[in-house]
Amino acid sequence: MSTTFERDKSDLNRAGVSLDELVSAAADFVRHQPLYRIKVVGNALTTQEEKFLKRAGASGVGDGFNQEAYRDTLKDSALEYGKMIASSWGQSRVAKFLGVSTSRIRQRSDAKTLYSLNTPKGRVYPSWQFTENGKTVPGIDEIFPLLRDDAHPIGIQRFFLIPQCDLEDEVCGKIAQFSPVNWLVSGHSVADVKRLAEHI
Repeated sequence: MSTTFERDKSDLNRAGVSLDELVSAAADFVRHQPLYRIKVVGNALTTQEEKFLKRAGASGVGDGFNQEAYRDTLKDSALEYGKMIASSWGQSRVAKFLGVSTSRIRQRSDAKTLYSLNTPKGRVYPSWQFTENGKTVPGIDEIFPLLRDDAHPIGIQRFFLIPQCDLEDEVCGKIAQFSPVNWLVSGHSVADVKRLAEHI
C-alpha cells in the first residue's frame, strides 16, 4: 500500500472520518443514482434553432451527450455525499451531545426538527446542524420542516453551507455574503432563511 494512501487514511482518521464509511457511503450513492444509467435523449432542436442559439451565445447547444462530464459529475457527487455521511453523527452521539435520550432524537427526526439521513448503517445526522456548545444551530429546527421530502441531501447540504446573495450584511465595513448556517449562528433572522428554504 502506498505511503500517500496511508497518509490520506491517517489524515481522515484524525479528522474523525472513517475511510470504510466514506467508501461505503460513496458506493451507496452511486448505486442509487441514475446518472450513469440515463439514456441519451435525441436533440429536440432543429438545425436552424441550434444555429440561432449558438449565434446568440448559448453554450452546450448541439454538443450532444458528454459521457465524460457525466462521470465527473457522478464522481464529484459521490465523493461529496460520502464525506457528508462519513462526517455525520450517529443517534447516540447526537443524544449525548444534546443531553437527551435517543428516543427524543428519533422523535425530533420524525418531527423534522433535526435533519437525518437513512443509510445502510442506520440513521445519521449531518454535523453542520450542530454548534460547538452542545446545541443545534439557532432556528434551524424551524427550517427543516420546510424542506421538500424529495430534496436531495447534497442539495440540502449545499443550501445550508454555501453563501447566498440573499443573505448579506456588513462585516468590518464590507458587505459579506453568509451561508444560511453562518447567518443563523451569527444571530440574524430565521425568517430570511425560511424564505429561501421554501424554494429548495
